[in-house]
Amino acid sequence: MKNVIFLVFLICFTILSATIINIPVDYATIQEGLNVAVDGDTVLVAPGTYYENIIWPEVDGIVLISEIGAEHTIIDGAGISNTIEIDDQYSPVSITNSTIIDRFTIRKGNGFVGGGISLRDADPIIKNCIIENNSAEEGGGIFHSGSGAIIRNNIIRNNSCSDGSAIGLNGSSAAVFYNEIYDNNGRRTINCYQTDNHSIYNNEIYNNNGRGIHLLSVVNCLIENNNIHHNTANGISPNGGGFFIYSSNLEIIGNQIHHNDALSNGGGIYLAYGPSLTLVQENDIYCNTAGDDGDGLHCVSSYDTLNAVNNWWGNESGPYNELLNPNGTGNEVYVEVDFIPWSSDPFYPPVGIENKNLELNIFSILKQNYPNPFNPITTIKFSIQNNSEIELVVYNIKGQKLKSLTNKEFIKGNHSVIWNGNDDLGNPVSSGIYYYLLNVNGKTEAVKKCLLLK
Repeated sequence: MKNVIFLVFLICFTILSATIINIPVDYATIQEGLNVAVDGDTVLVAPGTYYENIIWPEVDGIVLISEIGAEHTIIDGAGISNTIEIDDQYSPVSITNSTIIDRFTIRKGNGFVGGGISLRDADPIIKNCIIENNSAEEGGGIFHSGSGAIIRNNIIRNNSCSDGSAIGLNGSSAAVFYNEIYDNNGRRTINCYQTDNHSIYNNEIYNNNGRGIHLLSVVNCLIENNNIHHNTANGISPNGGGFFIYSSNLEIIGNQIHHNDALSNGGGIYLAYGPSLTLVQENDIYCNTAGDDGDGLHCVSSYDTLNAVNNWWGNESGPYNELLNPNGTGNEVYVEVDFIPWSSDPFYPPVGIENKNLELNIFSILKQNYPNPFNPITTIKFSIQNNSEIELVVYNIKGQKLKSLTNKEFIKGNHSVIWNGNDDLGNPVSSGIYYYLLNVNGKTEAVKKCLLLK
């Protein structure tokens, strides 16, 4: 019983001792704010462009978030080195999913791995970011090695490198989902090397100069519900426009794989060796092209046949195969593939990313209260782009909730509420610093600080 009481006390103490560090009010740079942060702290960044090459401190549980969103809050690496680097290889502290980077544009980083964000044996959550115009030898936009980073709801575009122009996963078990990945340049857009038990789902991967997904020596990977289209396997790596798979164990299920091109073989999918360990089912594979063989799928195996049944190949007649289905007019299937039976109808409506940039498009602005400092009345204004459930809450500096200013549905547009300096019981609060948080549809969108002076 004493242990339980102590644990409850410890949790409460940790919550109450959390601090919001405002950039650039409290510290001029993001790096300075991170350097003083401890577990549970939030580094809240005002709109602007910050020219920094951030080295993450050996602290887990820091939340780095912008006030109003990625389009207005930019971290620019200026081509000097990685824009953000989290290196947990030799640190006594493990960086876990308690560490969050949320709602920034991360651009113009340049490094050996992870030009935009380099995660070495570190597993933070990267979400709602625009990651663009970065370069590296591997992982132009993001590089990850580790046991479980989460990369979700990001736009990853215009990054470059040879291996993983958008994302490089090396010895990784990351989850990559609900991202829009396009216009990246390199042999491989998402490069997976010796990855284990990771998943790539509900992404849209398109218009990349380089194959969509490259998998080498991958174990137990699930690739599901992605829309992979208009990617090109270029002259350096001419096989596999949508996918290139070598000696791997994975499931490819429920994807749209279309309008990809390979200079040589396998416009949609190119698979070499280990096909018994790979399953390709219930995908729409159509309108892919290849210079040589296997517009839809090309499989090379010296000992086994790939299981690729129940896919739609662009026509109810099934895929063209010289021996097994010469009258098929769908995408060509070449060599060691079991494609019978096939689906006579597409798996429409289209699968893949359904709410593109969902969190980025639900854009809200929380303005600074006026007057500030105030006594005892102040006005707080906010704007929302969609009809939403809005909660505006006041906390004291210890993290204790004092006042719910509103909790109801608002129509899109500009709104304001008034705080009269009282708590929920109607008692006037004392002079001091207070924080007000804007929650939109149950998610915290912005936090600001105000000062009451009596």
